[in-house]
Amino acid sequence: MSLQLASPVSWPLLVVVVSWSLLLFCGFGVLSHINVTTVGALGLGAFAVASAVFLILELNQPYNGLFRIPSGSIDQAIEALG
Repeated sequence: MSLQLASPVSWPLLVVVVSWSLLLFCGFGVLSHINVTTVGALGLGAFAVASAVFLILELNQPYNGLFRIPSGSIDQAIEALG
């Protein structure tokens, strides 16, 4: 639980990934003609990148948030070690 206080997410890496995906999507959007397929592909790609960033940030906090792990088993492991 004390390791959760230190942020294991590399914010510069996250900024670089989002920047690269933004450049790729903007480049794809500028070079393509507007039709249903391109809008669908851009929407699906944006959803994939957004869900990946959401999962990275959500799994960074295992004791609170949408996906939680019970702290009871960790307490038992600490007691067994100590």
